[in-house]
Amino acid sequence: MSGSKSRYYVRPGDLLHNPSNGVFGVITKITKEYIHFMVVTPHEDQDSLFEKAPKSEVYYHVDEGELEVHYGSQKRRRPRPHQR
Repeated sequence: MSGSKSRYYVRPGDLLHNPSNGVFGVITKITKEYIHFMVVTPHEDQDSLFEKAPKSEVYYHVDEGELEVHYGSQKRRRPRPHQR
């Protein structure tokens, strides 16, 4: 299951996808404040690189539909609370 309709917390191994530019990010580590991920672009001139982003920013873009989450597994997932 993918897309922003599923509201689970992300875990290492999950895939983030930005459909507007085709960039993927594999989550490698999660800390209290940040989500660390490896960026993979479809463009041959750019290498993979490691980045980090605040959790609140990542979840905001997921909720807005700008980022899609492809979960590694649906087993034992904690749902995120719905916010209005």
